[in-house]
Amino acid sequence: MGLLVLAVSVPILAFFLKESPEGMGLPPDGSIAVRQAPEKQHIEGLAWRDARRDQTFWLMVSAISLVGASVHGCVLHLAPMLSDQGVSPQRVASAISFLGIAILIGRVGSGYLLDRFFAPRVAMCLFGGAATPSLKT
Repeated sequence: MGLLVLAVSVPILAFFLKESPEGMGLPPDGSIAVRQAPEKQHIEGLAWRDARRDQTFWLMVSAISLVGASVHGCVLHLAPMLSDQGVSPQRVASAISFLGIAILIGRVGSGYLLDRFFAPRVAMCLFGGAATPSLKT
């Protein structure tokens, strides 16, 4: 199975993945911009030593880790939880398949929203929406 994943994904990545946008005649973010001399270009972002000292970085790492752990915890425990409730194996498999499809659609959809809108507000809405059902109990 692992070799099948590699045999399918590596050729697709080799075809679509480009080493750098500069090789395609684009600036780093892929937008069309006026070319500047290398000494005048401004590189945005933080160096690793600066980022790891920043409180915002650690808040983001914590939030993403907690969300990831909660989603994976739900996925991992769904089959035993449903089986313990007497659900048939076929329905358990259907539920897990549906959950996998929902996660895939959610990741693509959230990526689209993050590309189009201000990321902190999108994250606030998505995380708030995930927390809302637990507030009802």
